[in-house]
Amino acid sequence: VAYRIPAAVGTKIDRQRLLDYVDENNIDYTLYNDYLVALKALKYDLKDTKNIYPRDFQTMHDLRAVEYASFKAKQDRKKRAKLYRDFRRVAKGYIGLEAKGEKYCLIVPRDISELITEGETLSHCVGRMGYDKKMVDGDSLIIFCRENAAPGTPFATVEYDLKNNKVRQFYARGNAAPPQDAVSFVSMWAKGVKDMRKERAAI
Repeated sequence: VAYRIPAAVGTKIDRQRLLDYVDENNIDYTLYNDYLVALKALKYDLKDTKNIYPRDFQTMHDLRAVEYASFKAKQDRKKRAKLYRDFRRVAKGYIGLEAKGEKYCLIVPRDISELITEGETLSHCVGRMGYDKKMVDGDSLIIFCRENAAPGTPFATVEYDLKNNKVRQFYARGNAAPPQDAVSFVSMWAKGVKDMRKERAAI
């Protein structure tokens, strides 16, 4: 059962009786495992035989699947709301790393919605693929490179590796390379950030 129905591990369900029930009713093991995952998440009584061995498995499976989907959606909304709050909090701590040169400036996004807009406008994946969480977890700093003449318009995006103190990615629209003068500006900025973080770490 541990191999065929891994969700049964850690419960007091009779292993052999469960196997017999699944086999006698021609129930797919994967389908039953999903059903059991839902029961556990929804905190149904796993000692109640009506839950573990329902007479009409397919009907009960479909019912619990709907309940589980609703439960997961609610959980995801809560997690997402927390991620948005955490992102705003973490972003404030990086405001001091913003910079302005003769032609370009670097701006820290204040909200995840700004990452989404950046990615959609520049046709790259900074608004997806978990970059918001990487910033919250302290793995990366996402910072926007903008032209001083249009600071509100997405131009290029920097991912700075906070673990190794270096630029990991720097892309303009469609993952194209930014102009060389922008690359030079960001390189100088990155060196300053690296030196500053090393000094702080040494204190």
